[in-house]
Amino acid sequence: MANKSNKDLDAKSMDKVDLTNRLLADMASLCHSESYADVEFLVEEQKLPAHRVVLAVRSEYFRALLYGGMSESTQRQIKLDVRLDLFKLLLEYIYTGTLLLPTMKEDVVIDMLGTADHYGFQELQLGISKYLTQSLTLKNVCAVLNTSRLHNLEDLNQACLAFMDDNASNLLQEESLNLLSKESLEMVLQRDSFYATEGEIFQGVLKWSRCNPTLVTETLWDVVRLPLMGIQSLVEEVRPLEIMGSNKILDAIAQTFSKKLPYRSRLILEKNVATAEYSARCTEVKLGAKYNINHIRLMLWDKGIQEYSYFIEVSVDKINWERVIDYSQYHLGTRILNTADSEFYVVSLEAMHTNNVPRLFGHLVSPVDNIMILIGLAPKELSSV
Repeated sequence: MANKSNKDLDAKSMDKVDLTNRLLADMASLCHSESYADVEFLVEEQKLPAHRVVLAVRSEYFRALLYGGMSESTQRQIKLDVRLDLFKLLLEYIYTGTLLLPTMKEDVVIDMLGTADHYGFQELQLGISKYLTQSLTLKNVCAVLNTSRLHNLEDLNQACLAFMDDNASNLLQEESLNLLSKESLEMVLQRDSFYATEGEIFQGVLKWSRCNPTLVTETLWDVVRLPLMGIQSLVEEVRPLEIMGSNKILDAIAQTFSKKLPYRSRLILEKNVATAEYSARCTEVKLGAKYNINHIRLMLWDKGIQEYSYFIEVSVDKINWERVIDYSQYHLGTRILNTADSEFYVVSLEAMHTNNVPRLFGHLVSPVDNIMILIGLAPKELSSV
């Protein structure tokens, strides 16, 4: 039986000759080779031989350039305005289908995004984007964001912004912050989830403006949430610098008395932040930081005869409170109201930001499953439930 199986395998292997690796090696040997070359690129005064048919098969850009009826289609030598090191890497990718990103310098990897975009290699651009998403650091995230925004790489943009949100305070201390374009910096600071103190943000913008003195920074100060700095900081730190008009500072001082200030908060998806992991304390459900929350779920004690009516209010400063949930007109519990017991029994509490927000009917959750199962009840008992 075993011999028969081996024969079948041998027969199948004879049906196909697979020399893919040999083919790839032969193709790779043509890279930068003058053998059979029929076109030559002049890049930074250096001549790079290439093969028209290979370039045309691998790239629409080169197909149009070399076979599209343009003047280059009849030229032996074509001058390109591109960095030599980047174009050599691009040729390596064209001939081999691979590019070893970890062996390259970080700034070269980032710059290859633009080269891949210019010559229409979207799959290479996507591969580099995924690699950079997993390789973000405080030192490179600003350069990556500038480049990703320039080439409209939305997934990489979002990865950079999320990384910046998670490391806001540390990022504001980094020298690399000064490399951000004005537009990129404004976009970062406009985010409610860029969670740092407004004093840290103010100092970061001040440092950035001093390192970029030729740029107009007036609109940058508009995205700094001055009322969050407090009156004392506005008077003692901001006003003496004379970087903005007195009216703007007075307006900010007036807004500090508002009950609805534009607070920033951490955005952590699908995680219960009302836990010790996030430094929450349950004496009064005090979270460990300001968080962006759109979902709160309570599990109430249901082993007694308590009945609950409740509301939930949130506050940043423990002075101004906003009611976000109000079930004071509803009775939630087992059977009857225990007026002698004023304790509120909470078995568990979840507070998080989720993309799976339940459908609401008014302000009540609309159930999608059976929420009440009655087993063994007679019709008379059922009618009284």
